[in-house]
Amino acid sequence: MEAAYWMIIGIASAEPDNALKLQALAIGERGPGDDLDDEERPKRSKRKAAPGDLPSRS
Repeated sequence: MEAAYWMIIGIASAEPDNALKLQALAIGERGPGDDLDDEERPKRSKRKAAPGDLPSRS
């Protein structure tokens, strides 16, 4: 837990914009691109991977 704290502090101190984003996440504010309600969000596919599929990196 302490390592995660210091990682966040390092990211926040690297760029001021990151600090603002992390503060917004910490207090639960939504960003400008996050104006959709949970019901309106696109749903992820629950398709099972075929044997030859590569894992997605999203």
